Amino acid sequence: MLDLSLDRLFFEKFQVTLQAESNTYLPFFAAPSLRGALGWGLKDVSCTLKHQKCQNCILKNNCAYSVLFETPLPENASVLKFQKNIPHPVVIETELRKKNTVKKGEALLFNIIVAGKALKYIPYLISAIDRMAKNGMGRDKKPFTLMSVKRFTFNIEQPFETVWNKDNTDSIKTSKSHTVADVITSSTPHNRVTVQFLTPVKITSQGTTEFPVTFRSFARSLFSRLSAMLEFYSGITLNADVSEFIKMAATVKTVNDMQKKDRLNRWSSRQKRSVHLYGASGEVTWQGDAVKELWQLLQFGEIFHAGKSTIMGMGRYRLISSANPL
Repeated sequence: MLDLSLDRLFFEKFQVTLQAESNTYLPFFAAPSLRGALGWGLKDVSCTLKHQKCQNCILKNNCAYSVLFETPLPENASVLKFQKNIPHPVVIETELRKKNTVKKGEALLFNIIVAGKALKYIPYLISAIDRMAKNGMGRDKKPFTLMSVKRFTFNIEQPFETVWNKDNTDSIKTSKSHTVADVITSSTPHNRVTVQFLTPVKITSQGTTEFPVTFRSFARSLFSRLSAMLEFYSGITLNADVSEFIKMAATVKTVNDMQKKDRLNRWSSRQKRSVHLYGASGEVTWQGDAVKELWQLLQFGEIFHAGKSTIMGMGRYRLISSANPL
């Protein structure tokens, strides 16, 4: 069995509930807007040297905003040495909503996943969410009220545990974190899987967005993501011959391909223009021995997403498994 050190990658998943104070326009896919507003809120509550650029700041490796949202490459990095930044330890999840207005009094829910060493910044993150809500969101900066932050327990009988709520703002309840291995071991591996892309999945190779997404490119992207997250947020080097498994992944057959090219638009306040987010949506069914061998890698991606722009909600998917028909 491939050892992915998933028992040493700690994480927490939180459900955030906001309440609109007035009718508010938000895009159908709100994760990029939430990422932008949350980034400003986090910078407000954590930045000490307000007029410094993050890359030149002496506090960049210990600042909540820099670590969670800028994620500079550490000087002593043994992987991703030729990149300026590393994968974010934060993933934002939202549903693709059917309407672009949140009515007064209506709840807006989203999830945040935080990994490894970044867990120590949870109080900053919750404070930043509260600041984000008060500062306002959407094109008209309409305010929201932070109602609660709940922790996923991954327990069917009691799925959530309240970490913070608006009626008791004095403290944040902490608990022992989960490891990825804690929450994926109940699933039985199969050699055939249907992957539903819940939000567009952007996987690149040599600067080009791949379409359609193959099992090989999907597995390669997940290996790269897992390796970086273990290295930078758990202090562990992935001890696996990745190249051999990538070769095996190339033998997996596409049984049914219903992928389609997708494009989402977001407004970049930093660039002062609309930016396109490209990726694959729909679903695809893959079959082969490597599917079973890499099952836990696929489950890792269900938690932390796949590909680029995961902090903006991209790359979320669901596995639907079935045994190989005889």
